Amino acid sequence: MNATIAARVNILFASETENAEDWIPLLERSLPRDRILLRPEAPIDVALVATPPPGTLENLRGVKLIQSLWMGVEKLLADPALPKGVPLARLVDPGMVAAMSEAVLAHVLDWHRHHYAYRAQQLERRWHRHRQYLAVDRTVGLLGLGELGSDAARKLLALGFNVAGWSRRPKAIEGVRCSTDLHGVASMSDALVCLLPLTSQTKGVLNASVLGKIKKG
Repeated sequence: MNATIAARVNILFASETENAEDWIPLLERSLPRDRILLRPEAPIDVALVATPPPGTLENLRGVKLIQSLWMGVEKLLADPALPKGVPLARLVDPGMVAAMSEAVLAHVLDWHRHHYAYRAQQLERRWHRHRQYLAVDRTVGLLGLGELGSDAARKLLALGFNVAGWSRRPKAIEGVRCSTDLHGVASMSDALVCLLPLTSQTKGVLNASVLGKIKKG
């Protein structure tokens, strides 16, 4: 029986924001047969990127895969130097998803309990009581129901909020009023959270017309 030995892969690590000293040892331990490079000094098969240094993408001739180290790839897609026809993959990290959901919950609760208003009053040494609502009395609208939006939706539901969600394509998430009607989702929402990446398709989605549909109060 003849065993096929995979060819050695040249992997470029290129980032101005991620620390190579954190990544390289882990990559070398996981991929001992492959070569991890910090500069394209040899033909590159795979590029691992996160805010790559200027000129990196232009030098990736023959690359077979570009792997983003982040969940968002909108900046890479907008870069005219991105090699055409090369697969671009993003990282789906449970830690990033959890962190974003925590941020959503923090801001929603800050609004829900009027903490932002009380902080402003505290600076003015003024007291004014604001009406309190239960979570069940509020509907939070989410724009984007991908990995981030669906996780945030489930955690908002767990706190008792009603959740409506908008996406370009039909989605089904238990307990969430999913819709492809953006104005419809905004009109049923007391608060609106945008979790969309900034791309040519999403630019301008959140505008005065949509914001004007949010319930007052």
